Amino acid sequence: MSAMNPDINPDKSQEVMWQTVWSKTRGLLHQAALCAGPDPEQAACQLIDRLAPHLAPAQREHVVEHGRLVAEAAERIGRRLRLSAERLAGLRLAGLLHDIGKCAMPEAILAAARPLTPDEREIIDTHAAIGAAVAARLGAPRAVQEAIRDHHTTYGDAGITWARPGVIARILAVADALVAMTSARPYAPSRPTAEAMLELRDAAGGQFDPIVVQAVVAMPPVTLAA
Repeated sequence: MSAMNPDINPDKSQEVMWQTVWSKTRGLLHQAALCAGPDPEQAACQLIDRLAPHLAPAQREHVVEHGRLVAEAAERIGRRLRLSAERLAGLRLAGLLHDIGKCAMPEAILAAARPLTPDEREIIDTHAAIGAAVAARLGAPRAVQEAIRDHHTTYGDAGITWARPGVIARILAVADALVAMTSARPYAPSRPTAEAMLELRDAAGGQFDPIVVQAVVAMPPVTLAA
């Protein structure tokens, strides 16, 4: 067995990655502040348009293409659940911004066609909190900020009902999973909608809100096309 190269310091590499994430986060928050205005959704679209030309391919896929599809899917689910116009607007905005924090993530992690290491997972898990901070800079309502922060929180793990993520976050989580499963990613091919539905149903009550899953499963197949 060959000896480890003494010039490679894993701790130093991890430190450099974190420094890059925080530097990019500061830049992202600055850009969000520049785009802030009376209409948070318009401000979000302006920020995404401003960032898109400078994003690497995997970042662009997560932030631009995936964000748009999740916003559309979340709004469709909200309509199925007969939510108010205010909540539908919140769902669109949360969908657009839920992965905006990935602008600060290293492209090598986002594009990895393999399971992430624990250190890489720790870094990628910060994207939701970063996204919530960006939403706040854009003037998004608190419910939208919380939805972005909590969209990876498991429904069943939250315990008592009042501690669970808000309704926007619970819908966002299902929309995010549905779009991710039916889209091609570096680590997995796209899956048929019917197969994605089965996985959502299996996770209802655990990972996902069963009422939201029931609404999605009952939607016409054409509505679910991404």
